[in-house]
Amino acid sequence: MIRLSAYSLTIIFVGIFFSLLLSIDNFYYYRFFFLFFFLIPIFLICGDSENFIKEKLLSVLKYYIILITISILLGAILKLLGLDHMEPMYDVEKWSYLDRPFGIFGQPSVNSCLLCFFYLFHRAAAKLWSDNYIHGKDWLFIVVTIGVVFQGSGSGFLSYAFVLLSKFSGKSKRIPWTRLMLIGAFIVFLVYQIALSGLVEKISVDYITILYDYVYEELIDPYIKLIKTPALLMWGIPDFPLSIDLGPLFMMGTVGLIMTIFIFVFLLYMLRKSKGIDMKLGFVMLIVGNLHYPVMFYMIMHFMWYIVIYYILVIEKRYYFYNGNKYSSQISMNSGRGTILLDNNVTPNEKM
Repeated sequence: MIRLSAYSLTIIFVGIFFSLLLSIDNFYYYRFFFLFFFLIPIFLICGDSENFIKEKLLSVLKYYIILITISILLGAILKLLGLDHMEPMYDVEKWSYLDRPFGIFGQPSVNSCLLCFFYLFHRAAAKLWSDNYIHGKDWLFIVVTIGVVFQGSGSGFLSYAFVLLSKFSGKSKRIPWTRLMLIGAFIVFLVYQIALSGLVEKISVDYITILYDYVYEELIDPYIKLIKTPALLMWGIPDFPLSIDLGPLFMMGTVGLIMTIFIFVFLLYMLRKSKGIDMKLGFVMLIVGNLHYPVMFYMIMHFMWYIVIYYILVIEKRYYFYNGNKYSSQISMNSGRGTILLDNNVTPNEKM
């Protein structure tokens, strides 16, 4: 993790240097997209990551899932009562959100995508620590389903498809490619039929057509016209005027093509390093979700990214290195969540 942090911060500082050199003045966006890279060395030095993940991770993820869903339900109830202006994140200027709950993050796509990602992360960690999780009642799945349905976000429904893929993978810790391809084909067919029927507005042919026209005419074409020099393409455009609605284009416009490629390579690296199917699906879901809004860069994720990276590069790697044997210094879990051992000399009955 130290090497990853050093390489990443070096690239980021090079980007900041060129931004200052070219007077692009986009430091705010470097904070927005890359803050978690600066937090990694701080947490490595000051934090106790191992114990936090052992003792608190599942509870924290469960808390986030419940909190996000409650905020969505609260918004839906207030909207039904005509009191939606009482939502904490209500903003009358965001007219495209007014027909849906604002939720805890004030953005429907962010609420839904992070809700699904936290569930996949929780499922990955719980499955790693105990097969009993798979055989028990997965009430968090019901909570996530309620949140996604009441949020009514197109990106949320797409993210939920990855949750379904994870559920149908069963207790497998690795990727059952044949089963996933069959399930994926069925989901594509189902979405296609829903789009033709117009049953769900966000997945209808008319909506997709309008969305395509909007993306090209209001975002892609104006962006091309703003690129006057190669430097603007490489390092970003000063006072970037276009909407955040198309994630990759917004990132290219604010911090440039080089830094956009860097973050994409980082995501592919983490996707490759993750071993379990649930985390892989979670990363693919974040990449797909980021095509609309930069969901993975909202403030809560800057603190969560460190935990995700540590989990994949240390905890999960250690597990699969030992071929799925009980491993590690004992991780005691309550409520039937199981035990993990990294040291084969430690028995499940021994205390830390």
